[in-house]
Amino acid sequence: MPPSPTIPPAPPPDPTLTPAPPDIEIHPFPVPPQPAVDLNAKGAVTTIPGGVRLTFAPGSSALNPETHQAILAFGQRLSDKPHVRALIDVYSSGAADDPSLPRRMALARGLAARSVLMNGGTPSTRIYLRVIGVPKTPAPDGVQDYMDIYQSDAVP
Repeated sequence: MPPSPTIPPAPPPDPTLTPAPPDIEIHPFPVPPQPAVDLNAKGAVTTIPGGVRLTFAPGSSALNPETHQAILAFGQRLSDKPHVRALIDVYSSGAADDPSLPRRMALARGLAARSVLMNGGTPSTRIYLRVIGVPKTPAPDGVQDYMDIYQSDAVP
């Protein structure tokens, strides 16, 4: 004969749920410091399809007010298009037998532009930096120390 069912005298206590974990930022990217603007830095800004070309003095990564403002303006135009990325190609002059020094100078210039864009509100995940070093062919005006910043949807 099966045992008779027992009915508890009271309902079970309410379950206690663990509190939800706090919101955690998935990819916290520290924003690098804003690069200093050098009033005496040499450089010019020209327009290219979908972006801008910035020139530098040989051996310098300093931004002058004009080049700094051009990067900020590019970032503002980029903020209107959330699906578009910023592509930065950086070149530097140097000896053909030592590719290291031009690449390091180009990297310093590219990181300065990336820093300006990030401080302007562009997430680092939307910035693609390509450090080229010595260009295979100089720019049309003969300059070898330059940076092209353009949108990923630009038609070459």
